Amino acid sequence: MRLFASVILSACIFVVSGIANTQTTKNAYPLTVEAGTWLICCGSYSGIDAPELSKQLTEILKTRDNLTAYIFNYGEEEKKKQIADFERRQKMSPELRQPMKFTRVSEQCAVLLGGHKDIEDARKNLEKIKKLPAPDLKLENGKETADVINIYVPTADKKGAEIRRERVNPFSRAFVVRNPLIPNQTIANNKPDPVLKTLNADEKYSLLKNSKPITLVVKEYNGSAVLQSTKPITTSFMDKLFGSRQGDMLSAAAMQAHETARVLRKLEFDAYVLHTRTSSIVTVGGFDSREDPNIARIQKAITTLKISALDLYTSPLPMEVPKL
Repeated sequence: MRLFASVILSACIFVVSGIANTQTTKNAYPLTVEAGTWLICCGSYSGIDAPELSKQLTEILKTRDNLTAYIFNYGEEEKKKQIADFERRQKMSPELRQPMKFTRVSEQCAVLLGGHKDIEDARKNLEKIKKLPAPDLKLENGKETADVINIYVPTADKKGAEIRRERVNPFSRAFVVRNPLIPNQTIANNKPDPVLKTLNADEKYSLLKNSKPITLVVKEYNGSAVLQSTKPITTSFMDKLFGSRQGDMLSAAAMQAHETARVLRKLEFDAYVLHTRTSSIVTVGGFDSREDPNIARIQKAITTLKISALDLYTSPLPMEVPKL
C-alpha cells in the first residue's frame, strides 16, 4: 500500500489487450456534484487497500467529527470513462469489431469534505481539519495504514541523536481542491477570467494564440499536485497571486503541461497550453465548430497514441478557446 499526495491523483498504468477486469469495490460514499465546487482533501490512498482505508476514514469523519465526507475513486471513474469511450467508438464504426482495450488504473481513492459555499470558506475550514486527531485505521495482518517518517531526537546527554519513527496524521496534510465532477467554470463560461492573459503571457504554446473557436482537451494538470524535481521552480509571480504553497503547486502543474505540449508538438500535433487559477490544461488542434469533421480524426489519433508517460485522456473533449 502506498499513500499518494493529491486527488487527481496520478495513475500507474499500462495497456492490456482483450477484455479487462472492470469490476471495482463498491463505493459506499460516492462523491456527487451536490458536494459543492470546493472541497477539502483530507486523505488519499492507492493500492489494493485504498477502498477500505478511505471507507474507514470517511466513517470516522462522519461519526466522530460530524462532517460531510465523500470518497472519489479515481480508478472507478477512469474505468467508467474508458467503457463509455469504447461504446462510443463502437457506435461510430459498428462495422469494425474492435477488441476492448483498457488502460489499467490502480485503485486510488481520496476522502473529500464538502459543504463549503466557496473557496474562501473551504480555506477557512482547512485549518480546523488540519488540527483533527489522527484517525484509528486498521488493516488485517498489521499492515501500515499511515505514512511513517523518521525524526532525529537528541539523546539525553546531547552528544548524539536517535532515530524515532512516527506515523503521520493524514489530516495535517489536508488541502483545498476543486470538485473533479464539476467542469471548470473559468473555461466553461462565456466570459473568460481576465487573469488568463497574465497567467499565459510567457507560455510559448499559449492557447490564447489559437485563432480557432474550438480545441480538444487532452490533459489537465491540477494545481494541487506538486511536481517532484531536482531543479528549482521559479514561482515569484504565482507566489504573489496565490501565496507560496499554492504558487509552487500551480508552477508544477504549468511545467508538466508545457512539457506535454512540447512532446505532442514533436509528434506533429498542434498542441497548446492554457494556465488557469487552479490548473494547466493541454489541448490539441483548432476547429471551426464542435461539428468539425476533423475533431473525430484528431480524437482517434490521440486515443491510439501509445505513450503511457503522458497519460492523455482516452476521450478528448471539445472546449471553447477563450477570447480575451
